Amino acid sequence: MSAKLPLDLKRYFWDVDFKDLDLRTDAYFILKRIIDRGNTPALKWALSQYSADQIKELVLNSRDLSRKTANFWTKLFALDPKQVPCLVKPYSRIPFGVSPN
Repeated sequence: MSAKLPLDLKRYFWDVDFKDLDLRTDAYFILKRIIDRGNTPALKWALSQYSADQIKELVLNSRDLSRKTANFWTKLFALDPKQVPCLVKPYSRIPFGVSPN
């Protein structure tokens, strides 16, 4: 039997079939969505289901968390901001049609 999410979290997963989400097999997706968009009860639920190490790993590997979220978890876990992809200044793009030489 798969581990299902509480129904009150459904609002954070409007773009997927909520009933198909599994607490374990979809852990990265679920955790990322909750820590980036969840309210206090949703965060408390996530912290009761997932470890601090899982959250740290997500923050250190995800490029698409909001800066606000990344800053919060970076400070909470005393992570090096230079190691957090979504806090690192993006590379400078070369405008289309302009040669770098």
